[in-house]
Amino acid sequence: MPEGYQSTDRPEKLVEVHTGFEISDFPNIDDNSLLTVTVTLFIDLTWREPRLETNFTQEQIEQNKRVPLNLRNVDLIWKPDIFISNLVDYKEHKVLDPLAGLSIYPGNILEYWVTASVTIFCKMGFHVYPFDRQECPFFVQSSNYDNQRVSFTSYSTYDEESNRLQEFDLILTDISHDDKEVENDGYVYSQVGFVVYMNRYTGPFILKYYIPCFTMVLICFVSFVIPADSIPGRASLLVTLFLVLSTFFGDIQATTPQSEGLTALQVYVLTCLMFAFAATMEYAFILTVLKRHNHRVHLTNRRRQLEARKNASVSSSTLSNSGEEATIFTTRTEPTKRQRGRLVEDRGTFSLLNLHGDIDDPEIFAYVIDRRAAIVFFVFFILFNVVYVIYFTVT
Repeated sequence: MPEGYQSTDRPEKLVEVHTGFEISDFPNIDDNSLLTVTVTLFIDLTWREPRLETNFTQEQIEQNKRVPLNLRNVDLIWKPDIFISNLVDYKEHKVLDPLAGLSIYPGNILEYWVTASVTIFCKMGFHVYPFDRQECPFFVQSSNYDNQRVSFTSYSTYDEESNRLQEFDLILTDISHDDKEVENDGYVYSQVGFVVYMNRYTGPFILKYYIPCFTMVLICFVSFVIPADSIPGRASLLVTLFLVLSTFFGDIQATTPQSEGLTALQVYVLTCLMFAFAATMEYAFILTVLKRHNHRVHLTNRRRQLEARKNASVSSSTLSNSGEEATIFTTRTEPTKRQRGRLVEDRGTFSLLNLHGDIDDPEIFAYVIDRRAAIVFFVFFILFNVVYVIYFTVT
């Protein structure tokens, strides 16, 4: 070291720092609560320190031979001050000693390298989850020196085939030209780094959530072909499907990353839940109308019985006075087969209620309502799936 050398004093001329990022792994991506990305990488810094005094031989100069230095000398020389944007945690790897090194090349070129795990915060959005694509920039700059005193250049490497994360497909790119300089407090700082694009694999979500929900809604449509008088079977089917979809939605609420609104997955499951609820309400409507019809039939029969008894009493009194005997028969007029056939032919119209607001044939009524509901529900569900795919995946 020359006399009077201070490790805190920067060289007078512009220092160009060449930075290398050799990424080996992304051991953890927390997209649920902390919104952080952890990267294991090899950081290599190379710069020229003209104030150092060296005694390289001519052979070493011609071969540009690297000479390792004791790592303790790191604290004795000037080093670029490194600032990592959105840094959450930084841990250097260590076995017996830190996995780091310091070397010098002819021309007073210093190289410092270290292996570390760096955790940074990433701003993520989950509106289209699980079809989301997250972008996480890794920025490095000087914390004290602007681009007139310290300038950075960089390279980055990553073997995408070494990705061990089963949830994301990772793509690494260089930062844009506009991001290579950042202004702060009136000063412009040189900045380098890389950008990680995280494309989420949607296959597990399709198998775990989308296909079961789609299938359960189709099973709800099967309930429309079950006769309305099969109350235990049809009601248990609809209630079971509704409860299963509710369980799905609760599980998604607990595992889905936090978002300002509903995610794409929540929208789909919630819509399927609404279809199951609507199918249940449609059956409840049919049962309500049938119950009302049966109540009116019961009242009508009761009134006829009372009138028949009254007429029978009057007739008995008249016959006893005249000495004649008579037999009273009460009959209920049932619709003929031809009339029921006309109702069946007319089931394509909306004239299901008579002038008194009641139904003429409960079986025909339930059949027509179920048939129309099945068509409407199926068309709307298919339309919903088409719009959903276009909006959340294509666009």
